[in-house]
Amino acid sequence: MPVFGKSALTYKYFWSDNEHSCRYTFFSGDDIINRTNGYHILDFINRFMMIYGLISHESFSRVEHLICRHMPAHINSRHDMKMWLSKNWNRRI
Repeated sequence: MPVFGKSALTYKYFWSDNEHSCRYTFFSGDDIINRTNGYHILDFINRFMMIYGLISHESFSRVEHLICRHMPAHINSRHDMKMWLSKNWNRRI
């Protein structure tokens, strides 16, 4: 499975100087994803793609676009974000 890096992201994010303080080591559905933090988004998208067997750059871009432009702001837990993306993946947005 490819793991995408910062260069794959197209939207603007905040990047902390201390990258390890912004990354999750253990994943839980209750994790709150800060959608302005580049490390949170990058980790979330890569993990989402791994879980669902997505490998293309187009899929990565679609996940990011759906999160940044269409996902309601109140959805911020890892579980709720996965559920929303799964439900809306095939919708024409």
